[in-house]
Amino acid sequence: MLKKAGIVVATAAAGVLALAPLAFATGTDDRGDGTSISVEDRSVERNQVNRCDVEQDATATGLLGPILSLPSQSQRGNCVNVGDGSTYRPPSPPGPGPGPGPGPGGESEIVYSSIPDDLPVQVPSLGFQANGTSEFGDHVGLDSGAGSVLESVEVVLVSWACESGNWVSDNCATTPGATFDHPITVNVYAVDNSGAVPAPGPLLASRTEVSSIPYRPSADPVNCVGANAGQWFDPSDSTCHDGFVHRVTIDFTGNTVLPAEVIWTVAFNTTTFGPNPIGPQPCFTSPDNCDYNWLNVGAETFPGAPFAGTDIDPDAAFLDSDYAPTYCDGGAGGTGFLRYDAAPGCWSGNIPLGEITARTG
Repeated sequence: MLKKAGIVVATAAAGVLALAPLAFATGTDDRGDGTSISVEDRSVERNQVNRCDVEQDATATGLLGPILSLPSQSQRGNCVNVGDGSTYRPPSPPGPGPGPGPGPGGESEIVYSSIPDDLPVQVPSLGFQANGTSEFGDHVGLDSGAGSVLESVEVVLVSWACESGNWVSDNCATTPGATFDHPITVNVYAVDNSGAVPAPGPLLASRTEVSSIPYRPSADPVNCVGANAGQWFDPSDSTCHDGFVHRVTIDFTGNTVLPAEVIWTVAFNTTTFGPNPIGPQPCFTSPDNCDYNWLNVGAETFPGAPFAGTDIDPDAAFLDSDYAPTYCDGGAGGTGFLRYDAAPGCWSGNIPLGEITARTG
């Protein structure tokens, strides 16, 4: 059983196909292809890792070839807050909604948030490519109750991509301020409470926007040496880090009226996963790997969270993964579709990081 409490990354000496699911686990990798899964908590020392049993070979998953078949490296690292929320938002039609909501005189209000005003220098995160994941989010209650109109949803991503090189090989190099563009989708569902556990109801709104995601900074061979070799140095906290946290806000400009409870999720495509997998590209076989395969979604329960609204079940999340061990129940409830995922102590401490703003009044 995987305990969701840290960062897990599937790695290889010549490239990493994805970043990190949330998990603490013990044992050794038994897939036989040399790939390792390593787990990182909030410690600074990157040798403080565990390993977990994860099988991602095509023989077990039916995916497009083995996830990795190369010598392994253990994960190291922390995540750093960019905090600028910069995104490129091309014109797009408003998401579907059940009808008009409050008039133009309504006030904008944060009706749910698990994101603190000041993100710390690292957050645990779930890697989509490494864990066969296509969609990830949470079931939440809104401070506004029923009847507010959706304005935006903010999510926290964690980038481990380098402009050249990679953190695995300790040769990450990035031009300051360099970014890569990738479409990020946010979905908002009604909640079906008719069964034994909550389930996604009708899709209320969906919006995809191209986000300019920062590469993590270059490795610092002066300040980050020894166990920290290959990491970048943040002078503000005098600490070496691997990842780079980035806040993305998706705007919803339609008239989607929200119920009192919703399920919000974030989705994006990677080489072999997502709503429309990108498929093999030249970057996929390069040592640096594809930028989007190094992208994670943050999940951590901060003291006092949620800061607005309610987390309906703090020990559950909503997850769509093709890979059974990514789920707390080991895939017993099914794989390959968005569903409720919970087990005692599994998601506790790791709320998916999101914030919903709506027009009320």
